[in-house]
Amino acid sequence: PSSTSPTSPPSPPPLPPSSPDQERMWPSLARTHGALASLFSLSSSCLPTALFPRSCSFSSCSSSHSDASLSFALSKSNSGLCSVPKRTFIRTQAQWSLTVNKKESLEAIRAKDGFLIDMDGVLYHKNELLPGAAEFVNFLKENNKEFLFLTNSSERSPAEVQGKLQRMGITVDSEQIYTSALATASFVQSQLPAGGSAYVLGEPGLISALYHHGFMMNDWNPDFVIVGETSHYSYDRLERAINLVRRGARLIGTNRDLVDKVDYGFAPACGSLISPIEKASGRRAYFIGKPNPIMMRYAQAKMKTPRHATVIIGDRMDTDVIAGIEADISTCLVLTGVTQFEDLQLFPYQPMHILSNVGMIAGQELTEELTDVKKKLDQKPLTEPCSRLPPSQFESSVYSTME
Repeated sequence: PSSTSPTSPPSPPPLPPSSPDQERMWPSLARTHGALASLFSLSSSCLPTALFPRSCSFSSCSSSHSDASLSFALSKSNSGLCSVPKRTFIRTQAQWSLTVNKKESLEAIRAKDGFLIDMDGVLYHKNELLPGAAEFVNFLKENNKEFLFLTNSSERSPAEVQGKLQRMGITVDSEQIYTSALATASFVQSQLPAGGSAYVLGEPGLISALYHHGFMMNDWNPDFVIVGETSHYSYDRLERAINLVRRGARLIGTNRDLVDKVDYGFAPACGSLISPIEKASGRRAYFIGKPNPIMMRYAQAKMKTPRHATVIIGDRMDTDVIAGIEADISTCLVLTGVTQFEDLQLFPYQPMHILSNVGMIAGQELTEELTDVKKKLDQKPLTEPCSRLPPSQFESSVYSTME
């Protein structure tokens, strides 16, 4: 037609008539739709509404399955078929005051005999000491507490980590530092008490720990192929590791971290380096470091303190806190690292104690910096999208626990 007026779109074909049995099914189907929409974080509009009669209202059927703290905003993917949930939270200073730095928490932590302490995000960030860290270490020494500093890194020996802490002003003995390399060496020794051999993709800290636990290096017929962080990663070494695993060597990873934080961005960590071996060999690796509770048990046995008298202090819900929960150890989250206060609602588990920093245990007052952070909670909108999601649920996460 020559007319320039827009033409109306054709009306959809009428729905087929429903039988009495089908009509009785609509409320049940609608309730199922609402439950699935809540379970898979989908909006009702993502499922084909042509499956349901026009008279059925999803809002009334699915409201009981929705969470008032969640709101879902649709964003189309390239195919136009994907919806991405965005979670919103209400964050107030009142919530902070009810959960952070509670007097009962501080008293319970101070009464513990053993302390397992993550380092990066708790004591320091990169090469800078965090507020209250020095006071906290002095508190441990003055009160004769048993303590170990934990790190998922396998690159450095305890003596090298001791030197880093010394340069930042914290003096401890190398025996008070426990790395994933030491935990890995303890594990393979428990598997082969008489000793054995390993082909290692790793740095001197890992190789030294294996030597001290009775294991020799072997690139022909080893009992284990062990992978840690390393800058000496090559195609030839990767190819050899794959074939050794295919011939029967057991594949072990020092930790499952995908990336390591470095000054210029990120570098591949153990989880990324071991992945090609898993894919090409068809074998799955066993990871020793956090969040595996076996590292907590080894560290606790080294301190010789019972579980009920031990606490783990860390900055990450997906490694430190979950490792403590699975090892049946009291957990304390500090808000100076990866996990922030608003992220707590993303996890189905919670720490027993939450502190603004470790200096609170030593009786330190809130620093001006942390007080400003606390005040900013009231300055932000009552509902604000939170982009952080639990790294343990998404392998594409760039968070890592490397020290």
